[in-house]
Amino acid sequence: MTVLQIALLVAAGAAVWLLATVVIVVWVMGMSRNAAVDEEKFRRDLGDARRRTARRSVEKTDRTPA
Repeated sequence: MTVLQIALLVAAGAAVWLLATVVIVVWVMGMSRNAAVDEEKFRRDLGDARRRTARRSVEKTDRTPA
């Protein structure tokens, strides 16, 4: 192998390693973003359920005869 071939092989290895690192970082960032969106949706749904339950209990007390 010539020095040029070794240099090209090392450069190709470094490029593959950098590409793999970028792909992993982007994937992890996407996963954390999805988790944040899921948590926000969970909290919103939980708040909706609490409001719905409170509204139903108020409606139920309004319907009971005095």
